[in-house]
Amino acid sequence: MSTRLCETASLELHVQSAVQQILTTMAFTAPSNSHSDRKNACIFQNKVTYTLYLLLQSFHCESQNTINKQCHYNQDYTFHGFDYVCQQSLEILRQSRNDFAIKAANRRGTITHITTKETEDLLTAALNKECEMVMAALAIQQLSTLINAFSQQENISQTLEQVFSRVLVNQYIDEGFQLSKQATLKLVEQISNAITGELCQLILNQHTSEESEQELVQHLKDINTLAEHFMQHFSQLNTTFLTNKSNLDDNE
Repeated sequence: MSTRLCETASLELHVQSAVQQILTTMAFTAPSNSHSDRKNACIFQNKVTYTLYLLLQSFHCESQNTINKQCHYNQDYTFHGFDYVCQQSLEILRQSRNDFAIKAANRRGTITHITTKETEDLLTAALNKECEMVMAALAIQQLSTLINAFSQQENISQTLEQVFSRVLVNQYIDEGFQLSKQATLKLVEQISNAITGELCQLILNQHTSEESEQELVQHLKDINTLAEHFMQHFSQLNTTFLTNKSNLDDNE
């Protein structure tokens, strides 16, 4: 039992480290301890955390799809699609909201709930298509380490849910903010309709044909090029850069 708990804690640290690296690279960490900055940091943390989860779950489901295709050749079989991946993300929401530490904090009134409007307003103001692509690219760069860590688990899907729900709980407790249920649902919907959702669908379609696999490889290559550009010019960049396409063109 203690070994399993240690493994789970280690995985939580892996995920938290990946989230923090992305936030730091994109200058989305809280610049001060003010109420507004900590609230915004919590929203961005959730954005990155759910981005990583959707990508990881997509890779896991695709591995299952590939195995099922090989084992059930010429037979009817239901493959996991993106709707299933998004549905699984709701289990993280459920587990995090039912966590005893969160319930206790809510009873004490030590957690402030972030509304759907606050979440949408911040993401609309701070993120555009280029910024979404950079975030997705940085998330992709973190995946090989995370995939290797989770692949050692007996029940990968269950472990993903447990670990990511605990990561969210830790974020809420540390920041003193929690996205409302509706705000979280809107956030997942926003991620699903952005570049991350496109990547997830490409990942999930790899088993269907060689063309789909090649399309994913090219897509990953394109966004990795953008991430490398971002890292090369990091000293010149900030959120203003990310929300201003003309600045991106000037630096090329």
